[in-house]
Amino acid sequence: MLSQPTHPTNNCNGASSDANPPSSVSLPPHYLRDEAAALQSALASINLDAAMRRTISGQANQLAARVRLDCLSGTLIDSLLLEYGLSNEEGIVLMRLAEALIRTPDKATAALLVRDKIGSANWAAHRGHSQSPMVNAATSGLRLSAAWISTSGGPQAERLYGKLGDAVMVQVVSRAMAMMGDYFVLGQNIEAATRRAASGHAQGCLYSYDMLGEAALTEADATTYFNAYLSAMQHLAACVDQHSNVSMSDSLSIKLSALHPRFEYGRRDTCVPQLVARVTALAKIAKRANLGLTIDAEEADRMEVTLLVFERLLQEPELVDWSGLGLVVQAYQRRALALIDTVTQRTRMAGRKISIRLVKGAYWDMEIKRAQELGLQSYPVFTRKENTDANYLACARALLCQSDIIFPQFATHNAHSAVAVIKMAEQQGLPVSRFEMQRLHGMGAELHARLAEKYDVKTRIYAPVGAHKDLLAYLVRRLLENGANSSFVNQLTDQRIAISDIVRDPLQLCHANETAAHPKIKKPTACVEAGRLQADGYDWTQSEQAAFLETAAQQVISDETKNGAPVFSPQAINNIVAYAPRQKVEAVSQAIDRLGENNDWAASTAQYRADILKKTADLLAADITHFIALLVQEAGKTIPDAISEIREAIDFCRYYANQAVRPAYASRDPLGVVAAISPWNFPLAIFLGQITAALSVGNRVVAK
Repeated sequence: MLSQPTHPTNNCNGASSDANPPSSVSLPPHYLRDEAAALQSALASINLDAAMRRTISGQANQLAARVRLDCLSGTLIDSLLLEYGLSNEEGIVLMRLAEALIRTPDKATAALLVRDKIGSANWAAHRGHSQSPMVNAATSGLRLSAAWISTSGGPQAERLYGKLGDAVMVQVVSRAMAMMGDYFVLGQNIEAATRRAASGHAQGCLYSYDMLGEAALTEADATTYFNAYLSAMQHLAACVDQHSNVSMSDSLSIKLSALHPRFEYGRRDTCVPQLVARVTALAKIAKRANLGLTIDAEEADRMEVTLLVFERLLQEPELVDWSGLGLVVQAYQRRALALIDTVTQRTRMAGRKISIRLVKGAYWDMEIKRAQELGLQSYPVFTRKENTDANYLACARALLCQSDIIFPQFATHNAHSAVAVIKMAEQQGLPVSRFEMQRLHGMGAELHARLAEKYDVKTRIYAPVGAHKDLLAYLVRRLLENGANSSFVNQLTDQRIAISDIVRDPLQLCHANETAAHPKIKKPTACVEAGRLQADGYDWTQSEQAAFLETAAQQVISDETKNGAPVFSPQAINNIVAYAPRQKVEAVSQAIDRLGENNDWAASTAQYRADILKKTADLLAADITHFIALLVQEAGKTIPDAISEIREAIDFCRYYANQAVRPAYASRDPLGVVAAISPWNFPLAIFLGQITAALSVGNRVVAK
């Protein structure tokens, strides 16, 4: 159980000043910071006493109750996501269908996809469950569709009437997916979006337009996305009302991954200057029109390279005296507080004012899986939702403390988070004009309307703009967020859940937990078969680890004996990296004969062989820098590929060590002497994979 902090580290009563700058921190060590330590720092900096927390919970409870009444006649999409959320198989089927149908290239494949997904689910389990007649009608339609699929040929329709029916069914499902897209997207182009935004402007809302598109794969993609951003900014500058205060104007949100096909830390020398040039071109238009331009947050592996771009923009002479530059901070990252400290310090040094949008984060599943695939020591994100909610409040406090140079933008659909932010601002004597709330288009409208009514806070709507073909990534994130059974939006429309449970104080939940980390989420290296750890990995996208790996790859590995044929590096053909001795056929025959005469290994116990293989894995891990240099210089591998190959080699050793002691393997008789010849393109991993497989059951090996 976490202790209650008694000495808050952030007791600011107002904004910081140049005489009292924020402390400097090193960002990289916070990337995989221990979750308990990160949470403890967050709890210590929130600075809300028990009386204030009771006030926040009480007002959040009242607010949520009123919003629930507003939502009783909610939209069809809300009701559909309540019935078909991510907590049931049918909801997952619909999400997969929505995700895949958008990018299915032809009608025949689309028909097969619809037959496969709809025909495999149990729609009868949802019959009459929803409070919405429209959702119940949709359930009836899905049941009839499943029955039609069954009677007309199952997953594949061979008969003519089946194919004719498929055409109608695909059209209906595609139309439903388009309706879902329209619900979450403001317009298919910027002109349509600004026309539709007029109703929001009339209600006092501002907009941050987001042109759909991310992760450009080619320079042509990046040029297309840049032109879309450029056209959008020019349109906004020409037609949107402009104010002397940039915080009262609409803005544009951009994703750096859409503006460069190799937006990654390893390509920082080339991608950062190009990105700075493109963003500056957009920012100059925004400055002339006094509009805002915000750099969106993306996956955690892109944070450091994003910061490099942002720092260059802070120093850009053409953007001086413009406070419209913005950055997004994700509270689910364990380094969020350190990031805010770093950004505010560098903003002060540049003599600038910026905005920071605080969000909770939309890539959680991806971050967890990536850490497991890479074999990282920990996760870059919190593993409990309440930890993220608590860190959100800590980040909010940090932003409010720097409000002389930061215009905070609090993006949330959670009543407790919103009320807590407003009360913290009141504590510091900040008027509502010194910050704003934000929500996503299609989500949280009722909550933000009540916030404006009760607290007079302004809301900015994050509004995606684009064609349905570009909707995929954004739509899936919205479905995950809306459909998650822990989501405030999802729970609010479910009258079976008490309001008091929906708005529970996250600090109370954090203190009630026995451990900071979620007990069901194992360490990344422990996510394989029981009793086996996968090899530790390195994250090439983080500056400290990248520097370590680059140094390792440049080690001198040449053989001073110079016996044998020279081996040239495929990366630098004049560079001799080693000398390979040439063996005659007689030497191979002699080796086989000697192995045939020595039966010690075959007579050893399975446990002994397993221990040797585990020791081999440990020795490989201990000398990883040497093997990185070998693979990079001699085999011509990139550093990420070299890491992957070494990890695979270590995993082979540990896997076959585990297999060796299993009864089915331990009881086998060895074959004798085994020859292993591995391919040239995996000189370590497959080489050791073949050898360890044979050794694990008592064979002796001659390897080439």
